[in-house]
Amino acid sequence: MSRKRKKHEEGEPEPEFQVAPMVDVLLVLLMFFMSITSTEVLKKVADLQLPEAIHSQDKDKKAEKGGGEVVVNVSYPGPDKPPAISIDQVGYGSVDQIGPVLQSRKAQSPQLRVLIRADENIEYRTLADIMKVVGANQIGNVTFAVLTSKDAPKPAAPAP
Repeated sequence: MSRKRKKHEEGEPEPEFQVAPMVDVLLVLLMFFMSITSTEVLKKVADLQLPEAIHSQDKDKKAEKGGGEVVVNVSYPGPDKPPAISIDQVGYGSVDQIGPVLQSRKAQSPQLRVLIRADENIEYRTLADIMKVVGANQIGNVTFAVLTSKDAPKPAAPAP
């Protein structure tokens, strides 16, 4: 009984706050979030002007589970130039060249979804060709990226 009394009377010193492990944890979290963010940014083309859709709906996040996503960016370089098509920052000269990419992604993920981010000035013929290639690879889940009226950039106020 005397041992218990001695130990209790002396007490244990207050534990000190260890900063080094906390910094390590914070750096790991920072790297994790930076890698996720950079992956999402790589899917998008900065100078793309998405069309505005009044009756658009947000995509269903639950439906994406179990399948991957391929983002096809279609830029409008000008009236006399062909559209610029890219997937994951890799440019393709024609619509037919994205077929093998979609086929390999479909093999990796059977529930693949294709998101088409097309400039508002792209001709429908180009989008129809892309959808034909997607259909030829038996991918049935296709969505289009658009701006809703709340996301659309507001026109600049006229100067007085």
